[in-house]
Amino acid sequence: MFLLAARFPGQGDGEVLAATVAAAVAAERAGFDDVWLAEHHFMSYGICPSAMTLAAYVLGRTRRVGVGTAVSVLSTWHPVALAEQAALLDQVSAGRFRLGVGRGGPWLELEVLGTGLDRYENGFAEGLDLMLAALSRGRVSAAGRFFRFREVPVVPRPRTQPHPPVVVAATTPATATTTLTPTPSTLPRILPPTTLTVTLTICRPSPIIDT
Repeated sequence: MFLLAARFPGQGDGEVLAATVAAAVAAERAGFDDVWLAEHHFMSYGICPSAMTLAAYVLGRTRRVGVGTAVSVLSTWHPVALAEQAALLDQVSAGRFRLGVGRGGPWLELEVLGTGLDRYENGFAEGLDLMLAALSRGRVSAAGRFFRFREVPVVPRPRTQPHPPVVVAATTPATATTTLTPTPSTLPRILPPTTLTVTLTICRPSPIIDT
């Protein structure tokens, strides 16, 4: 089940968010396998600005159903910070958390949150590579164009090995065909019909194995 948390005229924010959580709880009772939560900024189309935070709350209100982000906007997150939070939710939920990421938009988010158009257009692969490395390894460092820092330990380590389930949402060929080096592998993708004809290959740092 995909939950947008959209606010329509006449509705209050608390009403919308309570209904979103109630729908997730009802989905578990109805036997759904997964609930996916949207993330948007600065619009009533979706009033959840942090799918990670809402996922944490929904995980606390449920016992069986998987809960994922659809998506956490990687262009406005630091990849290591996102990996840390994903590992934390994976631990406290006993492996029920799923991490969905995407390039994101609109550009207003890049302006207000300060990450900029260059990273949005050219830094997605580097950010995804770094996020996966942080999820899969005990220590991580970066020496790329957009991220540079000394080696640090990444804690907590995820309960699910080699990492929690990760999916990439793609609405453009540029995102759908994103490749990372050095080891070719495959990540699940959430794709609209217009991108389904694109050949999808994702490369990730060894020794990551998909779950």
